[in-house]
Amino acid sequence: MCRAQVHLLSAFLHGQGATIAQKEIARKTNEIPELRNLLSDVDITGKVVTADALQTQRETARFLVEDKKADYLFTAVKGNQRKLRDRLTCLPWGDFSPQR
Repeated sequence: MCRAQVHLLSAFLHGQGATIAQKEIARKTNEIPELRNLLSDVDITGKVVTADALQTQRETARFLVEDKKADYLFTAVKGNQRKLRDRLTCLPWGDFSPQR
């Protein structure tokens, strides 16, 4: 029996290991705006939201900071965001290294 894959977008509390919100995403749906829909009713004031490279978007960052009063850490920037990637490579990474 062949089953269709289910695509889920989840909000997960790292420290507690708990999913606090989850939404099924249609296979051909643009996942980027779905993060805002998922978090719209979740109180994340003062929390840090982590997300993968797909969510490294100005509107997502604006939503988190201005609308939700949260901070964010986006884990990567891909080559299709050349200006942002070029700006990041110029930062003095050794000045705020996680090893310290």
